[in-house]
Amino acid sequence: MDTPGVARGSIINKFGQSIEVREYKTKDWLATSWQEYERTYWLYFCDGKLVQWGRAGDWAEAKRMIYDINFKTS
Repeated sequence: MDTPGVARGSIINKFGQSIEVREYKTKDWLATSWQEYERTYWLYFCDGKLVQWGRAGDWAEAKRMIYDINFKTS
């Protein structure tokens, strides 16, 4: 299986586990207005296994504990 979306952050925690949060975007349609909209989900992995997923921003605790990775290109 391909790794979905972009990496939002990752760490090796104090227990030596690899923790990673990835962001995955989907497009959907509102049936009432036929307008396209985008939903963003976060996928939380521990040692390469999916342990939690949900709408972006729903994880106050995880968000506080995960560091953002900002890649800059020259």
